[in-house]
Amino acid sequence: MKEDILEQIAADYLNLCGYFTRTNIKYRPSESDPEWKGKELTGESSFEYWIVCTRFGDPEHEKAWTHNAEFRKNLTPHLRIVSLDRIFRETVQKIGTTPANSELGRLIQLLKAANPDFVR
Repeated sequence: MKEDILEQIAADYLNLCGYFTRTNIKYRPSESDPEWKGKELTGESSFEYWIVCTRFGDPEHEKAWTHNAEFRKNLTPHLRIVSLDRIFRETVQKIGTTPANSELGRLIQLLKAANPDFVR
């Protein structure tokens, strides 16, 4: 179980997009830290990091963050920022009538069934 709803939504969205996700893994701890299991769990040593924003006031602000030198230095060169609006809109387009295997997908299916105009 994810720690919060936004983390659950992000994981469901990324899984729908074909990504393998792990949650609740320490972020960039020391390699000597016994709790660091990222590489052990995945077999990978480089990762792509996603930040989900509930809302961008201006869509161009995403570039200000992803191209910010300090952000890139401290996080990773493989950084993506996505809005909750984009997640919702893309998931609406991808979800059909077969019961979805994610909480996000199932919620969208239920909203479509209850009020088709709501998700257009």
